[in-house]
Amino acid sequence: MYIVASVWQITGDEQEVLDRGRKMRDFLRSHPAVGFLHHFKTAPDEIMVVVGYKDEASYKALISDPNGEFEKRLAEVSMEDVARWKQSWKGESEE
Repeated sequence: MYIVASVWQITGDEQEVLDRGRKMRDFLRSHPAVGFLHHFKTAPDEIMVVVGYKDEASYKALISDPNGEFEKRLAEVSMEDVARWKQSWKGESEE
C-alpha cells in the first residue's frame, strides 16, 4: 500500500473547508485505488489527510494527471479557495 499524508492550511471559513473537504473525501473513498482515508486537525488552522492507495502507480494515475478525475473534482469544489496545500509525505508501507 502507498500512503500519502498531506497537510492543508485553512485559509477561509473552517466549516466551508470541512464541507468541501467532505466532498473530496467522499470522492476519494469511492475510488477503487483508495483503500482508506482519515483526516484530523493538526493545528487550529491545519488539517492532515492520510490516504492509503493500492500502490504508487494507482496514486500517480489518479493524482498526477492535470486533466484527471482528482484535479477536476478539486476544481469543482473550489477547495483551493478556502484551503492551501502545504506539504505531503509519501511512501510504500512495509507490512
